[in-house]
Amino acid sequence: MEEPQPLKNGRDTILDFWRGISILLVLVHHFTWFRFHHIFYGTAHERTLEWIPIIGSRLGGLGVKIFFVISGYIITKMLIEEEATHGRINARLFYIRRFLRILPAYCVYLLFIFISGHIGWLSVTDVRVPCVAFLANIPIGMECGWNFGHLWSLSIEEQFYLFWPAFLLLTTPFIRPNYVKILILSLIALSFSGFFMYDWIDNGISFAHIIVGALYAISPVFRKIIREWRLQCVAVLTIMTIAIPALTDIRSHAHYFQILRAFFPLGALCVISLTYDIKKLTSSRFFSAIAKIGMASYSIYLWQQPFTDLSNRYGAYSPFAVPLLLIPCAGLSYILIEKPVNAWARRRFIRNTAHA
Repeated sequence: MEEPQPLKNGRDTILDFWRGISILLVLVHHFTWFRFHHIFYGTAHERTLEWIPIIGSRLGGLGVKIFFVISGYIITKMLIEEEATHGRINARLFYIRRFLRILPAYCVYLLFIFISGHIGWLSVTDVRVPCVAFLANIPIGMECGWNFGHLWSLSIEEQFYLFWPAFLLLTTPFIRPNYVKILILSLIALSFSGFFMYDWIDNGISFAHIIVGALYAISPVFRKIIREWRLQCVAVLTIMTIAIPALTDIRSHAHYFQILRAFFPLGALCVISLTYDIKKLTSSRFFSAIAKIGMASYSIYLWQQPFTDLSNRYGAYSPFAVPLLLIPCAGLSYILIEKPVNAWARRRFIRNTAHA
């Protein structure tokens, strides 16, 4: 976000690193809270082990929210760089790039899930069109079932991708200060999220993370504030996360979690920004390994869902009951679909060097 450290293909490895961290947090959540739930609960060591899935359930949400911050930042950065370079935003090319970035791997995943449901490997019943049409985060997309349940986050991102470039393009002749556009976007997102609340899916907090990332890309003033106060912000959030709940009555923890949720978009942004200054981390093998995972995070996110269901929901001889098979499935999706399609799209359609 500040001093990109590209690989040979020009990607920002810091953002790939955080994508990798994010998908690992999601995996910890789904494997501990769902797939291996029977290990942590219902055993002689239940009292000792129950804290693992409880913590894991918190980490998964944090991972997805980090994805949102990165998406808001990098998509907005692409749009404003294109406008600065070419004098205008080409909405048509933007939507084509998003189509090619998201849909090929997505459609292959859906095809395999439906085939697996027909064979009897997975339970795929009563699937509604909104579940697979990027509307899984609002009431008309409810009851998607486990194998499509994770599409709520893709729905939020796709709704942002659909609205934001058109909004920037249409308002440019009338509204010049970009921060005013962010303010208007925030009000629209809050109105949307207040109307469409869906069970455990908090659209308001989700869109807030995207908007914070977009604001960082679009406002030099906001970037300066974050750079000057990011360390203090992280310190305060750390104290709130650890010290305050430990010193207060357990019944008040819910209020603190709500406060933390409200501040986490800024916290996530500050932590990502700080990473650029930790040279020992960015030059380590650990960093390189996680960044490589981050490059394939979209395919991993798609395919982890059928491998992390409760152990008693798989059909006979279902390969999805073997968690290690997630690695080749996600790897093949990235190598055979994501990577070549993205490479072709960059050559054919992308007019600037930003990657998402």
